[in-house]
Amino acid sequence: MKKFYIDIVLIVMTVAVMNFHFLPKILHEIIGVALAVALIVHIKWNLRALRSLNKFYLAVDALMFVGMTAVMITGVIVSHHLFKSLAPMELKRTILVHQLHDAIPFALLILIGLHLGRNWLGFRQRLQKIFPLNPTVQKIFAVFLIGSGIVGVYMDQLIDRLLMHHIFGTAATQLPLGLYAVLVLGMIALFTAVGIFLDRAIKKI
Repeated sequence: MKKFYIDIVLIVMTVAVMNFHFLPKILHEIIGVALAVALIVHIKWNLRALRSLNKFYLAVDALMFVGMTAVMITGVIVSHHLFKSLAPMELKRTILVHQLHDAIPFALLILIGLHLGRNWLGFRQRLQKIFPLNPTVQKIFAVFLIGSGIVGVYMDQLIDRLLMHHIFGTAATQLPLGLYAVLVLGMIALFTAVGIFLDRAIKKI
């Protein structure tokens, strides 16, 4: 179960770090460092599982690792607190670095969802042991989250963010902290559902 708890921590911290609009910058950086540590632990505990992955999901995991590494590196560069003295000011002011740090996390929401979809059966079984909800409640909750994800894709301009357009605020970021967190979790749930269907389709090939 310890692997499962790390998974939960990773999801919670991912949602938290995506709420950077509402957090003090130093807290955003602290959560980012904690997320990096949890990710390293997660990778260490699951290295053997990579051997059983097909090429598609191996590519998903590889892209996810590259993306998270890029976010951490750009995060260190643009840091105002924990790592502010590590990068020269010229690099800190580079627009591309800021664009990458802003855009890649939204691509990671898609990849995290696909990754969860591939591992959904085991994840769901462990989740039910902690939250033993009846099937009807589970379906209602799933529909709510996926619906929130669809709304989040639209309100937070996901496509524009992936294309690194200059976005200073969206309809989603004008919402209170709790509602924006639900939209982020919903986007993960939406792409998890996509991952589940892809996994089933791949297994039939």
